[in-house]
Amino acid sequence: MKFAFVMPYYFPDGVTGGAEKQAYLLARELVKRGHEVVFLTLNPAGRPEVENDGGIEVVRRLKRRGKFQFLDYPAILRELHRYSPEVVISRIRFYYLPLSLYALQRNKVSVAFIPENSLSTLFPELRKILKLSLKAPSLKTPLHLLHALVIDLFSQFGLLLSKVIIVQNETQRRNVRRFFFRSSVKLPSIFVPPDVSLEKDREPLIVWVGNARAEKRPQLFVGLAERLPQYRFVMVGRKTERFRGLLPNLTVMGELPHGEALRWIGRAWVLVNTSVDEGFSNTFLEAWYMRTLVMSYSADPDNLISSGLGLKVGSTEGAARELTRVLQNEEERLRIVEGAYKYVMNTHVPDVVVPRFMGIINKNLRN
Repeated sequence: MKFAFVMPYYFPDGVTGGAEKQAYLLARELVKRGHEVVFLTLNPAGRPEVENDGGIEVVRRLKRRGKFQFLDYPAILRELHRYSPEVVISRIRFYYLPLSLYALQRNKVSVAFIPENSLSTLFPELRKILKLSLKAPSLKTPLHLLHALVIDLFSQFGLLLSKVIIVQNETQRRNVRRFFFRSSVKLPSIFVPPDVSLEKDREPLIVWVGNARAEKRPQLFVGLAERLPQYRFVMVGRKTERFRGLLPNLTVMGELPHGEALRWIGRAWVLVNTSVDEGFSNTFLEAWYMRTLVMSYSADPDNLISSGLGLKVGSTEGAARELTRVLQNEEERLRIVEGAYKYVMNTHVPDVVVPRFMGIINKNLRN
């Protein structure tokens, strides 16, 4: 079977996030199982326009970055018609529409993965701009609002036309039913155990890993470090450099290659997640596998954190209290991380996820 992924970035090229990683892992596992895979993407690092990467045919012919990705729609349709895949996939909402149009024209299957909870609701970009405009009135211009509306309309129309909608948690499934009157399928995120050291630091180490965008709320992690000067805190990720030098117990590493970021998670005793909107964070899976306790301020997909796979907190004061308690209670910490390790190995590894994904695809190819 031939699959085509359309994403802004190809994970090995380096300019990536969680959605790009999940797309790449699935593509790689499909190749291992004998399927053909084309990956249509941008070319951020001057790589060959077309190359074969371990069986994945990477086609770097897209041109539009950021908010103008919809200008690449004609090129996407042209490339899809050229390669003629039976299944087209994206985890980025900008690309739902051209994939759905291709699938409808050719009687193929289009798959829209929803990466964040807000994207399963109506007009998320427009609501985001309106919310930001309360803090910065200059953002509330007719052009900004029109652009947000265009993005939302294109994305939501594409979602409505998709043959298959795949969600990461029950919140997204309920939202898709409520706002789009569509059924969806919940599929666990895929996790491939990394080949990294799992040895912990001798003294407690608390890490934060992510892109320091506003919705990730990195300032909460800085506030936690300020409350607990007796512990060492480390920040890893894009745009974290602005926090460098603020506190003597806070080390800011900045953006690192994925393998180095994983090593920090492996060394840590606790991974802190401060995001306000997560579908299912890849760092949760990585931390659970590496027996690093997860503490989350908000993100709690299907209540997994609060049901025993981590610690759910509601404020910096509560986080400081819970973190101090669990760092002083080795028995409880080890019990939580062992349960989380068993969960990820039973639910998210390729031999569990890929057969379920193929069952979804085969069912829809027959319909």
